[in-house]
Amino acid sequence: MVAAAASTALAQALEPESIRIDYAGPTDCPGADAFVERVRARTTRWRSAPEGTEARAFIVRVRTDDAFAHGELTIVERDARRRVRDLDARVCSDLVDALALMTALAIDPSASLGPVSPPPASSVPPAPTTAFPRPISAEALRSPPGAVAAPRRWSLSLGAGGDAATGVTPAPLVGGHVFVEARLERFLRPSLRAYGTRMETGVVDVGGGGARFGLTTGGLELCPLRLPAAAALGARPCVGFGAGQIEGAGIDVHNAQRAASLWLDTSLGILLEWAVVPAFSLGARVAAAAPLLRPTFEFEPSVYVYRVPPVVGSAAVEVGLHFL
Repeated sequence: MVAAAASTALAQALEPESIRIDYAGPTDCPGADAFVERVRARTTRWRSAPEGTEARAFIVRVRTDDAFAHGELTIVERDARRRVRDLDARVCSDLVDALALMTALAIDPSASLGPVSPPPASSVPPAPTTAFPRPISAEALRSPPGAVAAPRRWSLSLGAGGDAATGVTPAPLVGGHVFVEARLERFLRPSLRAYGTRMETGVVDVGGGGARFGLTTGGLELCPLRLPAAAALGARPCVGFGAGQIEGAGIDVHNAQRAASLWLDTSLGILLEWAVVPAFSLGARVAAAAPLLRPTFEFEPSVYVYRVPPVVGSAAVEVGLHFL
């Protein structure tokens, strides 16, 4: 009796699972038949579920834009719970390969992980028409209480760059910045950035001596949209607010002193961004800032006076790493 029960359990475990696959993508990507072949090349422990029977559903949606191919795999369990996975790739065929691998592993944890070639068309039995049923209705995808919600497509970015500013001090400031940024990867792709910047001048001639200036700021910058939203190269208009300290120190003058003042500004700028790959980007920005306070620096004995003007300018280049 025990042996018979064990044999029955083993047979059930080895029996192919009945599933439904619903695949849709653009014409320049592998089609539904190719996707099924790629899944079958990794595992054969599945079969197409007859119409009207309960079965797990694997819903695959692929779309492309000027820069990337984007894919979404939704696994709908028999109790209507769902899991959603998102992927991006430069090449649509690579994306479909990855989606097929994820599907195969969800069906069979022992599915092949190595590179595989889809079997020749002649050796692959034609899929029954039930392999691609009519699209699953929105009602079937609605999550009941306790279901796993689809992830919100936020990404986190870390980066650094080099900066230059004019007008803030008598000579250009040069330095760098670091930033952390949260970005919504849907719709208009808005972003919110927190940054820190440090810039300094060389020695500036102030008549009868010299001086050095420095500016340390931190702030927030909101970029409400990206134009175009999905292309590899895009532009982001941004508005920001910064706060920090501006300082000047006399050099080679009698009774040299150091003075510092509070710095506050609001800014408008534009960021040009090139997404080299989904996880790495290069950027260049220009901005104009309006100081809310305009410090004045005086140097004796020549009584050299410099006051920050109403508008100052800055430019920067940067690199960013993006984590989905």
